[in-house]
Amino acid sequence: MKRDIDRVINNDYCVGCGACQAKKHVPAIENSFGMYIPDINNIDELDGKVCPFSGESPNELQLATEIYSNLKVNNYSNFIGHYSDLFAGFVKSGNFRHNGTSGGMTKWLLSKILETGQVDGIIHVVREKNPNCLFKYDISYNIQEIQAASQSAYYTVNFSEVLNKVINDDSKKTYAFVGIPCYCKAIRAMSKQYPTLKNKIKFVFGILCGHMKTKNYAKLMAWEAKLDPNKLEYVNFRKKSEKGKSSEYLFHGIDHKSESIVNRNDLLGGNYNIPHLKYKSCDFCEDVFAYCADIVFGDAWLPKYIDDPKGTNIVIVRNPIVGKILDNFKYELHLERLTEDEIIRSQSSSFSHRIEEIGYRIYLNRKNNLWTPPKMSEIKKNLDTPKREKIQKLRTQIREKSHHLFKEAIDRGDINYYVKNIIIPIRSLNALYSSTRNDNRLVRFLKKALGLFSNFDLWR
Repeated sequence: MKRDIDRVINNDYCVGCGACQAKKHVPAIENSFGMYIPDINNIDELDGKVCPFSGESPNELQLATEIYSNLKVNNYSNFIGHYSDLFAGFVKSGNFRHNGTSGGMTKWLLSKILETGQVDGIIHVVREKNPNCLFKYDISYNIQEIQAASQSAYYTVNFSEVLNKVINDDSKKTYAFVGIPCYCKAIRAMSKQYPTLKNKIKFVFGILCGHMKTKNYAKLMAWEAKLDPNKLEYVNFRKKSEKGKSSEYLFHGIDHKSESIVNRNDLLGGNYNIPHLKYKSCDFCEDVFAYCADIVFGDAWLPKYIDDPKGTNIVIVRNPIVGKILDNFKYELHLERLTEDEIIRSQSSSFSHRIEEIGYRIYLNRKNNLWTPPKMSEIKKNLDTPKREKIQKLRTQIREKSHHLFKEAIDRGDINYYVKNIIIPIRSLNALYSSTRNDNRLVRFLKKALGLFSNFDLWR
């Protein structure tokens, strides 16, 4: 009898996190598309109860309710989940904001919980000077190591090796784990499954995520920037500009012999809204706001903050211990309270894709007799306009084609092969987006969702 973990892997829903491999340290392998997957020769050794896309594990809201109802968190939103405080802000002290992707809040708080003895180490993504692996999960034990890991990594990473060491470590060391929403869910499922780990992971920090990229995404950006995609030593996907809007950042790359800094908007791969080299699982993820994380950080994509190129975070606080640390050191921060509506609007694209449109993608899968991981959302046979349905079909087409086209481009040594074959559906997608920008569809939906249905659960 097939288990869900078998279906997840065989139907390409694996996000490569490594949760299923960690307990028994089943090796991770990298496929030809730059994705980590478990070694299927050891599939019987994998733990499906901790996979974020397996029905064998509890869903995000079930895990979150177990955690935060016990902590007596004061507030609950149908869309944001449990929370005690909602902020926008940035770090005033040190170089955290300057060196960080956004307002510098994540690395600042990690440094504080280490500095104040709340934890012994930080499990997070760090840089590697290795063309085959530019980023990886590791443990930082001092502030210098934490700060050296600043900046976003639009890059696949696997935490199985690090978590295996933590699970089997006999010491009483405690850690904070940092990850995107599905990784946070996996850690919570692992903590539920493995009591030893539950005692060691003291905090879970969530980083909001539009979708996960493969390793090949870094190669695409670098190749467009006139670097050798196979000999990269460094990439910064979001180097800050000294002027313009907070979204107008630069791509900075270094290969074995040269360096390039270019405006992200000048690159085909620079439009993150286009699903180049995206994981399939991300089209079937409902976790907008990292519901299982003690504190959540994202970009404040709101009109009042977008004109500041230094960057501003949104912050969702769930764990009162973390909230107290923010309060104790608030003189180092600039914080403004936000409403639930502002938090949702700050992530409007992700909200629309994961909450409004996922039901239609599930419907298309079912229509084509394709297996879909168990989801909380209801199936939607139709979206509110034919344009939105076309957009979803085009996005799926681009996601699926991009992996094969880029692999072929690498094999040929010709980036133009990728560009000329992917540009047609991208132009069609952009045309559809342009024609719907004046629809105010999200505004209408939010009024409905936050007003008429405010007394209902998000997923029924």
